[in-house]
Amino acid sequence: MMKEMATCSICLNLMTEPVSISCGHSYCQVCMEQYLSQVPRSQGQRMFCPLCQASFHIDSIWSNKQLGNLIELIKKMEDAEDELVCEPHRQWLHLFCEEDSQLICWCWGPQHQGHVTVLVEDVCRGYKDEREAQRQKIKSDFENLRTFLHEEEKSCLWRLEKEEGQILSRLRESEANLQQKSDGLKSHILELEAKCQSSAQKVLEDVKGTLSSWRGSGSKYSSSSPISV
Repeated sequence: MMKEMATCSICLNLMTEPVSISCGHSYCQVCMEQYLSQVPRSQGQRMFCPLCQASFHIDSIWSNKQLGNLIELIKKMEDAEDELVCEPHRQWLHLFCEEDSQLICWCWGPQHQGHVTVLVEDVCRGYKDEREAQRQKIKSDFENLRTFLHEEEKSCLWRLEKEEGQILSRLRESEANLQQKSDGLKSHILELEAKCQSSAQKVLEDVKGTLSSWRGSGSKYSSSSPISV
């Protein structure tokens, strides 16, 4: 039905650059131009549809882009069908020869005798199954990879946290040792200062004792008899 709508009733081929007229019929642009060139000039601008003879005005002819798109689609479908038709025998390519990796029709049976041949439908089904299996395998591999990377990330973070804890522990231990040494030094300094102060007092006491002793001995010497010269 679609192909009939897209067929030009003048050249009987699929339309090229289709144009439409007021009655609804369409033709190739070239076919319509040739048709109009054959109409007597005395007829003026009023023409008649080649198919239904309905009258139309030349100015009412318009380019049918939508029909042109439909024709392009039909051509693509026909090209795809031609690819599945055996050119010499004009038969559908129903078989696939595994030996020659070639699509063949039934007529090529004798030439491929002894070869493994299967129906195209089975080949397509097997190909689809194989593709699906590959897709599932790739999906599974990616899932495994994601799981592995997630576990690696957790392991690395755990090791990092452990190392950070060990470093912090060593730093705290070093800080405690430094504090202990600092406290020891402070205590030693205080002890030295105390000893210094204590020695100074002893020195002063010794000096005072010596002076007192000397004064006492001098006093006795002055009260004795004078020395003759």
